[in-house]
Amino acid sequence: PNKATCSFIVTVTDTELPNCGELTPVQYDAPGVTVGPGEVGTSVIDVPDDFQVGDVNLLNLSGTHDDMGQVVMKLMGPGNSGLMIKGACIGEADFDFNLDNLATQNILDAPCGPLGGGGTYQAIDDLTDFVGGNSQGQWVLTIANADPQSTLVLDDWILELSQAIPYSQMDTIIPHDPGE
Repeated sequence: PNKATCSFIVTVTDTELPNCGELTPVQYDAPGVTVGPGEVGTSVIDVPDDFQVGDVNLLNLSGTHDDMGQVVMKLMGPGNSGLMIKGACIGEADFDFNLDNLATQNILDAPCGPLGGGGTYQAIDDLTDFVGGNSQGQWVLTIANADPQSTLVLDDWILELSQAIPYSQMDTIIPHDPGE
């Protein structure tokens, strides 16, 4: 009998984390804040919309400070909190970054001068800790300025919450005809 044997390798590269549904983002503008030397300040957003959180991103975090190594930022949402930055770019001034758990690099590995250089990074704590929670309520960005001489200014920022909704795409069946 005639017989042939073949083999091949299929490589699939997927860098996205799996989602069990579609995500619909909603952005909330947050006020800036000035935090004096040795003080703690907050920027608060009251989210009126009520939905299950599927993703959380912090966008356009930019401002000035003489030593970012003296700054700690923490986000608190309804029912959860997480550390965003701490001890990044010691001795370096200013910041300009976004935080997204799908980024490939952590904020502690971001370039300095300004911190982040306008790029997108993972927070120190995993932003997926907020996933599954409720969106409605106060979201508070707390900033601690440990520098005894320098004032920190956060220009403004955006909280992006994505609502998790069921997939709208129907199942797709691909026929397989052996031998063709």
